[in-house]
Amino acid sequence: LREGRDLYSELATEFYGYAVNKTLPKERGLGKQITLSCGYGAGAVSIAATSLSGSYGPPIKLAPEEALKARDLYRSTHPHVVKFWEWCDWALGALYRGEEAVHPSGAIRVKDQRIYLPNGTWIEYSGLRWATTAEIFGAEHEDGEGPSWWEPNRKGWGRTWGSHVTADICQALACVVIKTAMVKLGRMGYATKLQVHDELVMVVPDLSAGNTLLLMLGVLKTPPAWAPDIPLDAEGIVSQNYS
Repeated sequence: LREGRDLYSELATEFYGYAVNKTLPKERGLGKQITLSCGYGAGAVSIAATSLSGSYGPPIKLAPEEALKARDLYRSTHPHVVKFWEWCDWALGALYRGEEAVHPSGAIRVKDQRIYLPNGTWIEYSGLRWATTAEIFGAEHEDGEGPSWWEPNRKGWGRTWGSHVTADICQALACVVIKTAMVKLGRMGYATKLQVHDELVMVVPDLSAGNTLLLMLGVLKTPPAWAPDIPLDAEGIVSQNYS
C-alpha cells in the first residue's frame, strides 16, 4: 500500500493468469470483489452471486469451480486474515462465557461480553447464544443443522462466526479512525457537516477551501497512536455542491 500498488489488479492477475490493470474493469472488478468480500469469509456461492450482480464492475458469470478457485486463491494468499478469523471464532466462546482475553497485537480486548477497541469504545455481544435453528425459532424450523453462534439483530436473530466478527471489528476500527479525525478537526475549528462511511464534508468560505482541504487530508493521513505504522491515505476535492 505504501508503494501505491494496485492490490485488486494483482489478485486478479493471479486469478486470470495474465496481467490485469485499471484498463480492464471487468477483471479488476473481480479482483476487488475477491479482495474485499473474501476478507470477510465469502464462500463460492456468495462469490458467484456477487460477481453476477455487477456490484464491483461489469457483471461476470462464474462457474462453480471458478468461484471456488477465487475463494481458495484469497485464502491461500492471505494466511494472516484466515488466522484472525480463527482467533475471532475462539473469541466468540470467550464472549459468551464473559471471559477476558487480549488479541496478541494488544489492540483488541475481550471483556464483559464486549470487544473493546483501542479508544475505549466497544462492540456488544451480550446476547450471544450457542443453539440450533430449532432452539432459536422453534421446532417447526428444524433444519437438521448442528448448533452455531447466534446474535440478536434488528430483524430478530442472525448467525455469526469468526469472519463475521472480523467484519464487525474492521468496520468499528475504521469508524474509530474517521471519527478521531472529526474530533481533531473540530478542535481546530472545522466542524464536519456530513460524514458518509470514510468521507468527511466541510462547508467553508471559497477563499479558504483549498487550505482547508490540505488540512483535512493531513489529519486523515495521520496514523492513530494505537497503530502508528498503518499506511493511511486520503484524497478530496473542492466543489460548490456535494458531488
